[in-house]
Amino acid sequence: MNLYANAADVLPQELLAQVRKHWHGCLWIPGGRSFGQKSDAVALIRSGMDARQSSVSLGISRSRVYQIARSLGAQNPLKRKQSRADTEEECR
Repeated sequence: MNLYANAADVLPQELLAQVRKHWHGCLWIPGGRSFGQKSDAVALIRSGMDARQSSVSLGISRSRVYQIARSLGAQNPLKRKQSRADTEEECR
């Protein structure tokens, strides 16, 4: 799977000409779901859904769910309490 494509290969010539009028250099275009991704994740997190379920539901990684949850600060319900196993792992 290619993560990048040449705009000249995928965009109609008229659209490519308009983009070139406004921007020179690299341009990142987010996927369609990414605009509402954060608000959707926040809603799921606040509803009590765990990170695994949220990631599957939204089609994003668990680490992205945790990243969004951390942006909630003190209202982050996914704050991970350090378990005894985690503590032992850090001591090794």
